[in-house]
Amino acid sequence: MVERQQFIVYFETNSVIKQIKPIVHVTYVSEQLKYCVAFCDKKRFEGFQQQLLKVNGVVSVEPSHLTMDELYFDEFTTVK
Repeated sequence: MVERQQFIVYFETNSVIKQIKPIVHVTYVSEQLKYCVAFCDKKRFEGFQQQLLKVNGVVSVEPSHLTMDELYFDEFTTVK
């Protein structure tokens, strides 16, 4: 099983999103608050962090406090 690291990328302008998406897998973007949530392999996090910080417009990259173990679901339920 591959361990994942979720992290938050803060940016200055929304046009930076186009440059971030080819680097890492983006799961959520807040254009109003100017941040996105992304994840990658835990072993490769440091490399991706350095690569993202080199993109013009990226303010900071911080690891998320939410662990991927907490996102494991046993059963799928349907809402009626």
